[in-house]
Amino acid sequence: MQSAQRRHSAPDVSYVVPTDGDFSTLRRTLLALRNQTIRDRIEIIVVAPRDDVEIPEGLDGFWGVRVVNGGPIISSNLSRIAGIRVATAPIVILGEDHCYPDPNWAAALLAAHEKDVAAVGPVFRSANPRGTLATMNFLVEYGEWMEPSPRREPAEIAGHNSAYKKDLLLAFGNELETLFEVEGVVQSELRARGYKLVVEPAARTSHLNFSDFAATTRLRFHASRLFAAYRPHGWSPFRRGLYIIGSPLIPVVRFVRIVRMLARSESHRKLLPGVMPALAYGLVVSGLGELAGYVAGAGASRELTGGIEFNRRRYLNAGDRRKYDEEDAKAGAEMTAAPMRAQA
Repeated sequence: MQSAQRRHSAPDVSYVVPTDGDFSTLRRTLLALRNQTIRDRIEIIVVAPRDDVEIPEGLDGFWGVRVVNGGPIISSNLSRIAGIRVATAPIVILGEDHCYPDPNWAAALLAAHEKDVAAVGPVFRSANPRGTLATMNFLVEYGEWMEPSPRREPAEIAGHNSAYKKDLLLAFGNELETLFEVEGVVQSELRARGYKLVVEPAARTSHLNFSDFAATTRLRFHASRLFAAYRPHGWSPFRRGLYIIGSPLIPVVRFVRIVRMLARSESHRKLLPGVMPALAYGLVVSGLGELAGYVAGAGASRELTGGIEFNRRRYLNAGDRRKYDEEDAKAGAEMTAAPMRAQA
């Protein structure tokens, strides 16, 4: 475990982000974090699959930067749990290497954590909004929480990029490893214990989405299969059977819900009808994945989805990849233009 210099006695927020390699795929995310208004109150925990990951220059403005060996990657959330368990702050934010928050994001998430709030989620915009596949993936994954959005208390907040009270997560003990495969299961358990989930519109972030066709197909199927395999936690066989029988209707219900949501929104109505064919395809593939998950469990989907959560560049089309490389190069130059050395 490596550690950068600390400025205060304790951080307010621990940002936990896994990587399948080193800091090279985290440059844009780290730059966005370096621009946070409360940077000196944030602890960065990078969970890597090995010990020899060096902390680069440009990160000494944070409360601290640590590299934690999370062992071989099985799934991204198991890696995050390794970071949660060693986090110093009472609030943990679960990060991704392809999400780039606005400067006030961390401060807004922290401010929304009232006593009876277990977790606070941000609102999202797409970081690659021009392609139909990227837009479809964004709508399927984050459409419910895309900006603009009012402050509200929904049944679920976004998986990843949300801020949890660490002690409430650790209270699940060893069961956390199973529950956390699908964050919605953890959120449901927290609500059952009397805690609130909040969407905070002042916390805004940009999410980079899959835009390659083959990669999109794998993502939609295996992510949905994993979701359906772990979602029935505590369900009766009868309820599970109902979902198996009704699973062919799930794509239709979700399609209608998303189209209605877009039609009601002045700022997003322009996406119709162009995104509808891609949306139909993505939801059908997702529905097949859900059916497989309810019937046969996760299979190899946990390992497959764990692997594709990292290094988003690999899952972009040629145009998005060129733009990614340009912005990544700019981020690297900005991180080192006025270096702030992290002291190991």
